[in-house]
Amino acid sequence: MTSDLPDIFAHVPLLPEELLRRHHIFEPLDHRFRSAARLLQSIWRQDRELPIGSYKVGTKRKKLGSRISPAAARAGANFMLPAIAWLVRRELAYREPAAMIDEVRLYGNLLSSMPLAFNVFGLLKLDLSFASRVLGELFPDLTGAKVHAVLFEHSPGRGDPTLTGDHSAFDVFLRYETPAGRKGFVAIETKYSESCQEPVATIRPRYDDLADVSGLFVDPRKPALKVTPASSCIASTCSLKPC
Repeated sequence: MTSDLPDIFAHVPLLPEELLRRHHIFEPLDHRFRSAARLLQSIWRQDRELPIGSYKVGTKRKKLGSRISPAAARAGANFMLPAIAWLVRRELAYREPAAMIDEVRLYGNLLSSMPLAFNVFGLLKLDLSFASRVLGELFPDLTGAKVHAVLFEHSPGRGDPTLTGDHSAFDVFLRYETPAGRKGFVAIETKYSESCQEPVATIRPRYDDLADVSGLFVDPRKPALKVTPASSCIASTCSLKPC
């Protein structure tokens, strides 16, 4: 946030309950950002005349403006373009074994980070030359690198004890090669309305082992470990999740 902007733009608005109820999105546990994002998604849904969805409360169902009906979900209405909806169906059919994908959220929840990943990065998967140009724009030192693959819910070794030994995965994973022949990847974690106050995952001893071997995390009090480029991908399943 630049200093010349008025203070009113420093925070998302605190929305009145009456407004939220009118749009069927009053959720008492929502924080301010999620409440505002839910309103925008409800307005987006109404502008496109998509039928409202619901969720179950006890034995009854409650309307929720940030969801679309099952019929609209099956039609791919949660995706920005028909090509992305097509891509999602293909990706689900060919998903990696044990990939954690909640299809109800993916297709019908407008506030989920799962469809966000496809809406933002789906076109890169459909056009790798476009993906290469985007990579160069985001990371100038990778200008000229070619993206060879864009993967969703990807783990280079899900459950492999020689890696992290767990079932964590990257939401989006770009493999590239530079003009000099150096191979690498960019791993992306997508977040939308999460509070980033959820319980932190347990840091297991295996993570420390991988960090030590990779040379990516160095104790400034110790001599730096010389690592060859080939070994720098050992810790590929360790991701940072900025909030």
